[in-house]
Amino acid sequence: MHGGYVDAETEAEEVCEFASDYIPGLLQTEAYTRAVFEASGAQRTQQQLEKDVALRMARQRRLSDADNPLSLVAVLDEAVLVRDYGGDEVMRAQLLRLVEAAKLPTVTLYVRPFRGRPRVSVGGSMTLLTFSLPEDPDMLFVDYVVGSLHREDEPDQHYVRDARIKFGRLRENALQPAESVAYIERLAAEIYAP
Repeated sequence: MHGGYVDAETEAEEVCEFASDYIPGLLQTEAYTRAVFEASGAQRTQQQLEKDVALRMARQRRLSDADNPLSLVAVLDEAVLVRDYGGDEVMRAQLLRLVEAAKLPTVTLYVRPFRGRPRVSVGGSMTLLTFSLPEDPDMLFVDYVVGSLHREDEPDQHYVRDARIKFGRLRENALQPAESVAYIERLAAEIYAP
């Protein structure tokens, strides 16, 4: 029914994402996006890199689109806030971008800090997409070394349900949104101060 991830996200009403390696694409600055793409080791021409960066930036517009808004609930492992992609200046700008994005009514951020919270075991990043039409089942995307696996068909719905339960536990065990934003601001000031 759906094509690849970007096609599915275009149709989605809500994205729930757990990020364990890098900041979700919907929240990345252009410089951070470039750094992530360069670190991936994928073979891209300069033209392909520019096209991929432009696509990622275009996808973000739905977060503030009045006619067709996309809701994003993101649980960020602390690792994504301190893992260096692009150097101190890029990272500081990226963390400040998260703080600004959290002000949007469509964006809810949770941080899962290294210490002080109960642990929920997760194998890696995952993204759940929800659609407005009842006949469109929720979809699960799980990243792995050379791409992602997605589940959407009826035989796969138990995977989607299990992932949604795990995402709920991650969210419950993370800092709440206001605490998360304050945590991000503190990291930006302490680690990436100009």
